[in-house]
Amino acid sequence: MSNQIDAIMMFVERGWHPYTGQVDVAVYQQLECPAPLFAKWFYEGQEAQEALCVGCERQCRVDCTEGFKPAPKRFQALYKGYYYSLTPLEMVKRHTLLRVEQAAYCLNIAERTVRDMIEKGELVATKRKPVRVRSEEVLRLMNDFDE
Repeated sequence: MSNQIDAIMMFVERGWHPYTGQVDVAVYQQLECPAPLFAKWFYEGQEAQEALCVGCERQCRVDCTEGFKPAPKRFQALYKGYYYSLTPLEMVKRHTLLRVEQAAYCLNIAERTVRDMIEKGELVATKRKPVRVRSEEVLRLMNDFDE
């Protein structure tokens, strides 16, 4: 099972996306698939021309222009910001200084709001660029809410 999880993580990190549509029985027959019930399909997000199955150790690859309904589409990222693997609390505990986008993530606010807070003096920032704020101040703001 961990091999399958490792494979999924590897392909997701390389830009592959889960396919949630229907795969035609003919695809499984062509591949002589030993376990079609366990199939987990992913498609390459940039061109959406190739699909792979991580349902078994064979990790079959096929052209996904036929037999996949609906056909996979090129992946368009809706969110152009940053993705973090740390929770906000982990981030403020691990780093002494945070970039503006990290502080915004921790406080769940926009980067512009963080910059406004710096201009108003609510957050103290470094004088040199890139602008950084103290994680202890961000943690204080994270815990400062009305009850």
